[in-house]
Amino acid sequence: MENSSRYLKLLNLVTALLLLAATAMVFLYAPRETTMGEVQRIFYFHVPSAWVGMLAFAVTFVAGIIYLRTGDRKWDRLGLSSVEIGLVFTVMATASGSIWARPAWNTWWTWDPRLVTYTIMGLLYVAYLMLASPSKTPIGSCASRQSTPSSPSSVYRSRFSRSAGGAPSTPSSSATPPNRPKASSP
Repeated sequence: MENSSRYLKLLNLVTALLLLAATAMVFLYAPRETTMGEVQRIFYFHVPSAWVGMLAFAVTFVAGIIYLRTGDRKWDRLGLSSVEIGLVFTVMATASGSIWARPAWNTWWTWDPRLVTYTIMGLLYVAYLMLASPSKTPIGSCASRQSTPSSPSSVYRSRFSRSAGGAPSTPSSSATPPNRPKASSP
């Protein structure tokens, strides 16, 4: 047990150093993007946060199925802790996307299908936490099975519907958000 504790402390130290190095590279080494400028750097945080959020919910789905099949509470605890981690990263991705949208689209939020489905995914897992935390029944695992299809649908939504697609407005373009029609002049 002493060895695993030492390895865990070493792993924590290495992880912290790598995160500091990556953050320094984002701000000091990565070149400035020509269209968006400094605002583009938020994607170094936004995209990984979104992926970790969705992968955490995939872990919850698998853990929920195994828990329902075996009844072993460790799988239920794994699913619950994975949802908690996933929600933190989902909120980070939604917030950083909104921060990026303000200078890019001149609005904090557009009702783009990907934004809406990703937010719904987060809300479904908030419901999962409310259902799973106080009880010892398998209702949380059942809820994770029902909520999981929202994860891939938020990624692939743009293939099935018209989407703003993250196209930024440039200084020479209109300040009208991409999903709103421009007013025609008489």
